[in-house]
Amino acid sequence: MRNHKIFDHGLSAQWKLTAAPAQLIYGASRMLQRLGDARLRVIDVKIGQLPVMAALRDGSRKSQKELAELASVEQPTMAQILKRMDKAGLIDRKPHPEDGRSSEIGLTPLAISRLPLAAERLRTLHHDALQDFDSAEIATFISYLQRVVNNLSKLEN
Repeated sequence: MRNHKIFDHGLSAQWKLTAAPAQLIYGASRMLQRLGDARLRVIDVKIGQLPVMAALRDGSRKSQKELAELASVEQPTMAQILKRMDKAGLIDRKPHPEDGRSSEIGLTPLAISRLPLAAERLRTLHHDALQDFDSAEIATFISYLQRVVNNLSKLEN
């Protein structure tokens, strides 16, 4: 393991959260979520609903458990997401053919009609967030973030 002196925070006065990668990633994530929600508000969609919409955009139907796994969220969180989506008319539920206790979830025509605008609004947000980067820097940045995600995934398992 590499010894990164910059991360040796201890209790020293030099410890700066504004220079800590995890804090910067968290802050950027929160800002992107707030800005994304604001841009998607006009079509009554939230950032947290997009993993569900992406998983079902091909017309497939999935259980709440499958959607929670795909979105990397806990079951209660997915239940809340689906409740809001159901209220907004974005999903429908049908009884699971093999398990009467659960249901299969699919997108409604309304949700499918909103996907192109949601994708365009998020493309614009991504462009705005990376406006001062050239294409090589963006590729490098994405590569670094993927490495961080891979490292963290190893710690989770």
